[in-house]
Amino acid sequence: MTAKTVTLCRGERIVAAVPEHCHGPGWSNSIVWVYIASQDGRLRTECLQPCEQTHEMQTLFDAGAAMCRALVDAVSHMNQWVTAGFHTENGEDMANTMANTIATWTLELNCECPGCGEDVDLLDHADFWHGRNLAVGESSTERSRDVEVVCPACGHEFAVDCRY
Repeated sequence: MTAKTVTLCRGERIVAAVPEHCHGPGWSNSIVWVYIASQDGRLRTECLQPCEQTHEMQTLFDAGAAMCRALVDAVSHMNQWVTAGFHTENGEDMANTMANTIATWTLELNCECPGCGEDVDLLDHADFWHGRNLAVGESSTERSRDVEVVCPACGHEFAVDCRY
């Protein structure tokens, strides 16, 4: 692991570091977005990949990511009501019109680690999808049996059979 140096120009300062677990079919990543503000109010971002993060960042990552998700949910909930002054295509006032509720997909692959005994989500390990030919939700197939995994809590390596 080689921590990346975030270079600041004169008058810039780091205003936020936001950890984010992101994943899709066949991939996952755990990145840290670094937001940097200049004296004149401009913002720029840097993205730190897992191999570029310090030990301290990785230690705080899961707690920070959970806090950020909770804050985003709180802001989204606050903005469910459309304010007065906006109108539909027919010219009707949209005050007190409820916006569609947001449904968020979540994906987990849970098991008890035989090494540490913790209940863990195997998808929290940054390299879970790397090099795998396994579909989301794949169950009871040759590819979903004897899958070598690493416990995201303790690093113990073991095999699992994926079930849906």
